[in-house]
Amino acid sequence: MVVMVVRYQQTPNAKDWNDLDWLKWVAGLISGLYHWAGTCKMGVATDTAAVVDTQLRVHGITGLRIADCSVMPIVVSTHPSASATMIGERCAYFIQGWSKYADPTLNPGLKSSASPAATASPAAAKK
Repeated sequence: MVVMVVRYQQTPNAKDWNDLDWLKWVAGLISGLYHWAGTCKMGVATDTAAVVDTQLRVHGITGLRIADCSVMPIVVSTHPSASATMIGERCAYFIQGWSKYADPTLNPGLKSSASPAATASPAAAKK
């Protein structure tokens, strides 16, 4: 059994405790931390369970996107901070309309199919 104690506390008469007493005492000291994921299913508009499309737009609500870990189908095995940052950055790219992964059929107003850095001319890159 692996137990993580998050704070120290004096234990009265601990020398007489059995395993169950220790388990109850430790259970009172620890707490869980949950990183929610998978609460906003990504899918096509015809899927009644889907909340967002592949560009994080909420179905049925114009101008609203969800850019957090709730769009991930499963929780990552590490802290979700980097994943949340990546999702936010991708959403910013979708909003700006220059993500190379954006689907132009879903976004007719798409400005470019590549990032501004990729579309810059070679002469501009040398300056």
